[in-house]
Amino acid sequence: MPNRVTLDRIAKLAGVSKAAVSYVLSGREREYRIAEETAKRIREIAAEMEYIPNRAAALLRKGRHHLIALIAPHVADFYAGLVSAIEAEAEQRDYQMLLGSTFDNIERERTYLTALIARRVEGVIILPVDIHQPHLDILTKRRIPTVFFRRRADSEARHMFMTFDDFEVGRLAVKHLVSRGCRRLLFVSAPAFMDYDYLRIIHQARFSGYAEALQGCGYPSFEKAFLLNFENHAVCGELIQIISSKEIDGLVCLSDEVAAQTLQVLRRANIAVPGQVRVVGCDDSLIARYTSPPLTSLRLPKGELGKAMVDSLFQMIDEEKQESGEKLFSPCLVERESTA
Repeated sequence: MPNRVTLDRIAKLAGVSKAAVSYVLSGREREYRIAEETAKRIREIAAEMEYIPNRAAALLRKGRHHLIALIAPHVADFYAGLVSAIEAEAEQRDYQMLLGSTFDNIERERTYLTALIARRVEGVIILPVDIHQPHLDILTKRRIPTVFFRRRADSEARHMFMTFDDFEVGRLAVKHLVSRGCRRLLFVSAPAFMDYDYLRIIHQARFSGYAEALQGCGYPSFEKAFLLNFENHAVCGELIQIISSKEIDGLVCLSDEVAAQTLQVLRRANIAVPGQVRVVGCDDSLIARYTSPPLTSLRLPKGELGKAMVDSLFQMIDEEKQESGEKLFSPCLVERESTA
């Protein structure tokens, strides 16, 4: 086996001290007034010997592990863009990101948190299954900088909450449909959004935006959202019956997936989109571009949110304190043929 390249070997070949080599290879030669010619010689020797610094040991000496964690329900299309943005921002700061998918399982989330803390992560970004679970208190007790990816809602936790402005999603969808001549609008969601705390908050916020926007226009809104179960033919038939009997001309769908299923139901019933009914989704996911017709959707600023969460997290890491508050990021409408 070839001998491992060490600072001692480089120092011997360069005719300088081990400390001088360490200062140069860590970019601190000016701080220690090492001559430019000497620094150049040290770098050349290190390059020729293909020296690779022991980054882990250096970080341990500084008391840092350069690890942050992201815990989310799953990495589907919606989360993939956000994960990529967070990981890119972390890499620019020379940090690695550990990713855990809970699949909406509280016990799995508890296990992940315990394991990540054992790995000495310096910060956590988390979309918890249920914000009221006691195992989340460990983040406060261990003073681990944390950003929650969700609305504060009824939580009293002293953390930073960041997410998309879901109320504005509903409001903008209504505003767009009204501008296209719609007067009787129905909000379409899905039973899955009733199953978990964080999904109910998204549902409630978007429905509230829809209802308040219609009230502001003086148009009627339904007291409850219609929960579409695409696999249940009776429920699909009920949606068509409501659209026909109530003369619905616009649908605000909670997500692009719900909207895509709704378009299928309308097609089977020979209801023309956008001729008879206009449809708006949310997320501006890939599916929105390939539905028939292509779907108007609310784009969520995932890159902007990802950068803000990482910036906030690293500020807390640097200042060694937990910030609290709530920041919401506004969506923008992407118009396609479903409302043309």
